[in-house]
Amino acid sequence: MAVRIRLPGGTLKMKVYRELRERERARRIPVLKLGSLYFSRWSEPAASVERPARRRSQPISGSALTARKKPSSGGCA
Repeated sequence: MAVRIRLPGGTLKMKVYRELRERERARRIPVLKLGSLYFSRWSEPAASVERPARRRSQPISGSALTARKKPSSGGCA
């Protein structure tokens, strides 16, 4: 299982060889091998650095669920 560490401007990932993506295996991004672990750094585009990171642990509010558009229950208009 890969371990991701969020850093300013990118993400540091720690993986074993079978979890590497093609770009990591081809060394198109910075990769460091220490023993059987591979450390890769994925940088974020400049525009997304200014945005705060989203948190998955925050529940969706009830108003967001009810604000969805309901399908019309009629024929063609």
